[in-house]
Amino acid sequence: MKAIYFESSRLLSQLSENPDDRSVILTASTGVASFQIGASTIHNTFSIGANVKLPYQPLSDDKINSLRAKLGGLQILIIDEVSMVDHHLLSYVHGRLRQIKQTGDYSIFGRVSLVCVGDFYQLPPVKGIPLYVDPKEVNLWDNNFEIAELTQVVRQQDASFAEVLNRLRVHKKKETLSPNDINMLKQRETGEECDAIHIFPTNAQVDEYNIQKLNECCPEAITIHARDFARNPETGRMEPKVGFHAKVFNSCLDKCVSLGVGARVMLKKNVDVSDGLVNGAFGTVVHISRKQRPNDDDDDDDDDFPSAIHVEFDNPNVGKVQKSKQRQKYSPNSTVIEVEEDQVTNNGGIRRQFPLKLAWACTIHKVQGLTVDKAVVSLDKVFSPGQAYVVV
Repeated sequence: MKAIYFESSRLLSQLSENPDDRSVILTASTGVASFQIGASTIHNTFSIGANVKLPYQPLSDDKINSLRAKLGGLQILIIDEVSMVDHHLLSYVHGRLRQIKQTGDYSIFGRVSLVCVGDFYQLPPVKGIPLYVDPKEVNLWDNNFEIAELTQVVRQQDASFAEVLNRLRVHKKKETLSPNDINMLKQRETGEECDAIHIFPTNAQVDEYNIQKLNECCPEAITIHARDFARNPETGRMEPKVGFHAKVFNSCLDKCVSLGVGARVMLKKNVDVSDGLVNGAFGTVVHISRKQRPNDDDDDDDDDFPSAIHVEFDNPNVGKVQKSKQRQKYSPNSTVIEVEEDQVTNNGGIRRQFPLKLAWACTIHKVQGLTVDKAVVSLDKVFSPGQAYVVV
């Protein structure tokens, strides 16, 4: 994929009138995937919100002009992890490209060529309809792409294991695996506790394990309650809300976040994709900064709300730009995670919370595209096609 990107960029730059034009761009469907290939997410590249619904909503003149200045010379768009792209998102890519290119003849993707890379036997979009399923509405996938299938396995050097994976890849839930395949998988059962990430199919399993580890490892753990705000209909001002918003949409910010120094955590939001601060980045809490109280008699509840969480991420390149600008006295390799703010209700309600969650364990959906040295995997309660294949 990178070879296609660099070679096509080299060739097209020779034909461009402006040498600074971006003729080819790399994108990916998730933050983790985009960081691994040095790219941006589709949403970030084309200014697409998290909650994608049809009909297509055009960008304002100011915003589309800004995109047009950056991507006006675009000829090839490469999308990684396309299995997690749904029909609505692909339609928005089509709409944005038509706006950028100002094509009035409804040309597909504004006459930009798309190269989509991925494996439809891996995990489908979390909420959307996969591209290989007819959505009964706008379908830009069928009849617009040619398939190039890669058949040589290069990641698994063990031929026998690669064959098991290929069979697991097409395995159906009610079918029985062969005794030989079961025996090979069972050889990896150690029966011992392993200091590695634990991977489960469901959120309930993940939450149970994470709370267990928090109680064991962080005796001084804290629970950070989100700060929710609502608009006062009389004054028009945003005021603290008693309790939490009943219905929260389009936000990953939890009403409660439990953690402590030494806790394994994961970012839940793409804070800065270019700096690796992406949804799915793993790390360890090294310090929790508290607000300075100017008066000991001040009973403001907000004093219990941390000012920052300092996280040392597993990948030293995550937060590299931020670390180069700010010297950290708690750990030279730590990155400051600050509170984020989202609009979480239709009437303008706001939530302020840290975009973190415990991560001694995580779901299979979070590890697609991730490479780790070791892991503890549970296949109990697998419920979606591709889960067992991805995690094994």
